[in-house]
Amino acid sequence: MTTDISEMQLKQVEDAEIVCRLISSPLGYNEVTGVSPDSFRLFRKNESYISVERLSVIPIESIIAGGENIRKWFADGESFWGAALLSVRRIRKNPHLDVVPKASPTHPSHAGIEMLLDSGVLYKSCVGEPTPHEILILQLYLSSIVDQVVEK
Repeated sequence: MTTDISEMQLKQVEDAEIVCRLISSPLGYNEVTGVSPDSFRLFRKNESYISVERLSVIPIESIIAGGENIRKWFADGESFWGAALLSVRRIRKNPHLDVVPKASPTHPSHAGIEMLLDSGVLYKSCVGEPTPHEILILQLYLSSIVDQVVEK
């Protein structure tokens, strides 16, 4: 089923919005440490953003229901746990992070968190290469600003 993408979904993601990152367990989330920086890892070839959903476009219940369909996570043995909610304003407090719309007719709530290297270049994952230290720090920052976690 496809839907028309409204003008709102294509325009810039506003600071006042909340975005949702689907997370896995046991490496992405556990009861002791909470949301892991690994939840914000880029793990597909040439991936250049962390997929998130815009709560201004789709309700959390629908996001959680969609998470049940994810079969491949960043590590073997991971399974869907729930969602981490983050404020776009808090994400953007770090000058190396931005949230941009990534909507499509089949995925109107899709957005992406982009990460810039210290050089100002957009980070793109390279499978098999180690994640740069500056990106690991951004992943840690994102895990530290999670406002709420919602278990499936």
